[in-house]
Amino acid sequence: MFESIRALAAALTGGGAAPDFDDTDYRVAAAAMFVHVAEADGHVVEAERQRMRALVSSRFGLDAAATARLLAQGERSEHEAADPFQFASALRRALDPEGRRKIVAMLRDIAGADGETHEFEDDYISRVAELLDVAGEETRQARP
Repeated sequence: MFESIRALAAALTGGGAAPDFDDTDYRVAAAAMFVHVAEADGHVVEAERQRMRALVSSRFGLDAAATARLLAQGERSEHEAADPFQFASALRRALDPEGRRKIVAMLRDIAGADGETHEFEDDYISRVAELLDVAGEETRQARP
């Protein structure tokens, strides 16, 4: 009972709000992959950060605050993960083939946001595309 009163007070005052996303949310899996591809070449530039925010906001229909929370959760999840398989599994369960193609296209868009796609970024995207059962030619043609 006290927990529900605390939750109500936090909601009314805007403090102590619980995160909107948990590790079972497929959007966290996608965000984790976005973070990984941005970091794959050893550095994340502002253009990549901006592109991630814009894609996450538009694709998932989130405002700026929710986008920031999702990307932060994705970053935590990505840094805790051993490989992209767990994220790919979540995306395969949640998305149809077109949705998975869009995720791969978003990865390509983020990787190229700094003006070039590094071989590590390209390798990661190819691995993810394979895990998502998205054919090579489809990954180049798909658009977010």
